[in-house]
Amino acid sequence: MKVSRFIGQIYKGYRRDVEYHNDIHATDVLQMCFIFLTKGGLHQWAQLNELDTISVIMGAISHDFGHDGMTNAYHVNSISDRAIRYSD
Repeated sequence: MKVSRFIGQIYKGYRRDVEYHNDIHATDVLQMCFIFLTKGGLHQWAQLNELDTISVIMGAISHDFGHDGMTNAYHVNSISDRAIRYSD
């Protein structure tokens, strides 16, 4: 139940007006991570335990959470709050 609520919140955090870094992209990344872990042998090669595996999965689904669809260059050139906060 907690995992379901967590995933629901992640889903809500992806913006529908962003063309690329959206929930569909997160699903693509999740699918590729699953393939790397299982068919690609990453799970065995890296000797991942259950916590490692769930961390990869959670990272895949949440890696672009709240992404605004703009590049780093855009933020730097526009001197956005994000660029000021995270520069240097």
